[in-house]
Amino acid sequence: MRVARLLAGPGSEIVVVASKEELDLAGLLECVASRVDAGADMDAALTWARLPGSTCMLALSEDDMHNLYAAMAARALAPDVPVVLRAFDPALADQLEGLSIRRAFSVSALAAPAFVAATLSDEVVETLRLGPEEVTLLRLTLREGSPILARTAAEVKHDTGCAVIAATAGADEWRPIGLDQRLETPGEKVLVGGPLTLALRLAVRNGGVTQGNKTAWRWPSLRSEAGDRSGPRLRAATLLPLAAAVLAALLFVTVVVFAIALNKDPIDAAYFAVSTALGNSTLDQEDAWLKVVGVISMLLGGALVGVLFSWLASVATAQRLEQRMGKRARELSGHAIVVGLGTIGYRIERLLFELDIPRAGIDRDPDPRFAGVVAERTPIITGDVRLPESLDRTGIRKAQWLIACTSDDLTNIESCLTARRLNPKIRTVARIFDADLAERVGGALGIDVAMSASAVAARAFAGAATDERAFREFRVGDLDYLAFRFEPGRTVDSSELERWRGGHVRVLAFRKGEGETLPASELVEGLGPGDSAILTGPAEAMRALVLGIEDGGGEIAASR
Repeated sequence: MRVARLLAGPGSEIVVVASKEELDLAGLLECVASRVDAGADMDAALTWARLPGSTCMLALSEDDMHNLYAAMAARALAPDVPVVLRAFDPALADQLEGLSIRRAFSVSALAAPAFVAATLSDEVVETLRLGPEEVTLLRLTLREGSPILARTAAEVKHDTGCAVIAATAGADEWRPIGLDQRLETPGEKVLVGGPLTLALRLAVRNGGVTQGNKTAWRWPSLRSEAGDRSGPRLRAATLLPLAAAVLAALLFVTVVVFAIALNKDPIDAAYFAVSTALGNSTLDQEDAWLKVVGVISMLLGGALVGVLFSWLASVATAQRLEQRMGKRARELSGHAIVVGLGTIGYRIERLLFELDIPRAGIDRDPDPRFAGVVAERTPIITGDVRLPESLDRTGIRKAQWLIACTSDDLTNIESCLTARRLNPKIRTVARIFDADLAERVGGALGIDVAMSASAVAARAFAGAATDERAFREFRVGDLDYLAFRFEPGRTVDSSELERWRGGHVRVLAFRKGEGETLPASELVEGLGPGDSAILTGPAEAMRALVLGIEDGGGEIAASR
């Protein structure tokens, strides 16, 4: 829905191919020209949607396999139509050559940096991908004691690996900044860019955040019944209870057999079956088939005893480990609490880990895809995040931030409000899908930042759909900027890169062939065919650069 709204405009025609339920929702959008039921035949649906001849197809389902299937169907039906794919692993696109995939984006990968930056009181302007890594543009405010104060843009680039692109000259008047210009005024806003972790690490240093240590905690993830105020009731994530039930049922059958064959009442038959199961057999004078039943009863009894003791031991161990996990979380101070460990929560936790910021996670039912990995480095508390008792187990009273990123808006709002009651000084960031609600909850409810993950990510999808180069347009103050992934068809030497810098075009990160993504501070030999880089700069200079390269020149007009 958000992408459709962004693509709407004069001369545009948007066709939605979706399930019946989603089509009803799409009917609320005036910008949708027509709707097609995907049904069971994707090929037929795309034919009805007039895919051949269209500008682009966007596969935006939450199911990666469904998106991949749609891309394959599009490849067979209209191989010249580019596809923009939504996938949890955006690097998937690099492995799908031949399917006409222009770009692949992960909503969680695009949104997580924005949530972390908001936690640090800064703002992510754009996030782009280069190879397997994300590259981000970040707007931050210089604070007292910041290590980048009184340093030139060139020194900041050398020390942090991040390019300083623009800064405010006063009020909100922005200007491109040269490499020899110095950052001298606390409160001044600057636009920086570079590999995701380096850019966010710069934000951490600028904010004076106390970082923890990266010692990994290798305790397993545990689950408890949510909402129990008396304490967590552990359930073992094994088949032991089921095995015990099956063995008990079979033992009951032997009770019935003994009752009938030996003419005993139910109590005597149960006693005889249990004593036989435990090895005290008195079937020496009975028929052979009854002795066989006795042997089976002994085997069942031994197995049942073993299973019951194993299950009790696992429950006791799980209870102890859960208590230790909670104790570890309560010992934290100045940490971040991630509420909700789904796709976005996982990405946020991983970023916090890479930034060396102490953290704890809490979820009513952690996603099993991520719980085990996250628990190796971060204590996970299982419980209802809306209950003060559950948040207390995360060390909320000594925490510095809370990021509520579950898929339920109300749960996110309630957890932020509960956190503020328990710790009035905590900074709260909430994931809210509804844009109008997100705009209003901050002032009305005291939530510091409310944002929508889909709203953060939608611009990337819409930009890739309408522009072959996937230019990202953004504004800082009254300046128009562009960013895009550049793949030179010829050699661009260091002298040409220097001319680009004269036009305030910056390289944020680069990649030599299929190598790792590196910061711009390590680019000394220029770029060549097969290399790639993320470039940004004033819109006029960027367009001049592209036209110059295509004409074989590469000159850039000086920008203001």
